[in-house]
Amino acid sequence: MTLYNPICLSLLKLLYVICLMHLIGIVRMSNNMGYLEKNNLFWLFVEIDSLFLVIWQNTQFIS
Repeated sequence: MTLYNPICLSLLKLLYVICLMHLIGIVRMSNNMGYLEKNNLFWLFVEIDSLFLVIWQNTQFIS
């Protein structure tokens, strides 16, 4: 089990970075177009929540 821990954690960090960049991209695109609708913000928070849920589940699985 200890062999897989660093691998799982590095994959988790990679996933986190990818999702973070994706979220930053959404915000930047919305700002460039000159609007940030409530709808966009709603989906942004949904995405953040699902990201943290995935991270939490994976850390539970690792430990």
